[in-house]
Amino acid sequence: LSPSSSCIQLKFASLTQPFAPSGFVPLRKSALNSKGSGLLQLWAKEDGPQADMPGPNPIPVKRIPLLPIPIESGGVLFPECKSNIFVIGDTIDTVRSIEAEQLPLVGYCNIGIDGKVMPIGTVALLEEVKWFDEPSESSEESDGEDSNALCKCVGVQRFSIVEIERTEPYPIAQVQLFSDQDDVVGMPDLETKTLKAMEEVLQLSERLIKEGKEEQAAAVRKAFDSIRRFAPGGPGTFQQVMGPLGPIGWKLGERERLELSSFALADVTEATELDRYHILEATSTRQRFQRVMESAQPTKAELAAKCALKEAAEEGGDDK
Repeated sequence: LSPSSSCIQLKFASLTQPFAPSGFVPLRKSALNSKGSGLLQLWAKEDGPQADMPGPNPIPVKRIPLLPIPIESGGVLFPECKSNIFVIGDTIDTVRSIEAEQLPLVGYCNIGIDGKVMPIGTVALLEEVKWFDEPSESSEESDGEDSNALCKCVGVQRFSIVEIERTEPYPIAQVQLFSDQDDVVGMPDLETKTLKAMEEVLQLSERLIKEGKEEQAAAVRKAFDSIRRFAPGGPGTFQQVMGPLGPIGWKLGERERLELSSFALADVTEATELDRYHILEATSTRQRFQRVMESAQPTKAELAAKCALKEAAEEGGDDK
């Protein structure tokens, strides 16, 4: 980060510094990074007061730059999921300012249809910003200025906005990180049932893909990989960093694994962006699994009916 920026600091794992320095706390041990090799360690400095929250462990307040995206155009970002966001309009200046200060860690949040910032968002790694321009309405030629951006983001951890401190040149807010709070008793069985239901949906989708539609087939294969990533023994359950003596690895705790598994399943579920927002703000992994499984049932029935019609048509063609 630039030396002048005090809102957030980012610490990458390295050969000389595998652990967080004094005064820093772990934000999320994310296995996703832009180069796809090794583990990216994200550390956020505690530079805000502790919130007046009930219980013996008050939640510290952190400061982070916000990247507000209209919910109807940009979508909702889940932890450990990826999203490509097409940015135009007023948000362009925010992206320019964040990129100019080299702030790769942002508070991805949504703007509601009422024009207000929605209170729950996701800390995100801003992997890449691609700039481009397009012709104006009055001319087929571009004006030479990059007026649009494609932001590639990776979700890290959820937050709740406590207060927006400023809006220029980009918004900065005090936020509280949070995660699910329910116990894990009996939840692995619920996860297994939910995973099976979504696999059946994807298998039916695969049967409906016409021959030669490789892009659609690739999307289904990608969805299979995504929902299995945090399943028991999945590639996302084992984290790794490079330490001074070589790689250091560990497994995710069961509570965190189940939470991330529920988000991976929810990410491939057909839902409106407002429904996705409600999934994001919920603090129950169990309810998220149940919601995904319930939404999978009508989708599965619809796809099964389409598969039956397709197979009947194919059999009728063979008879001729």
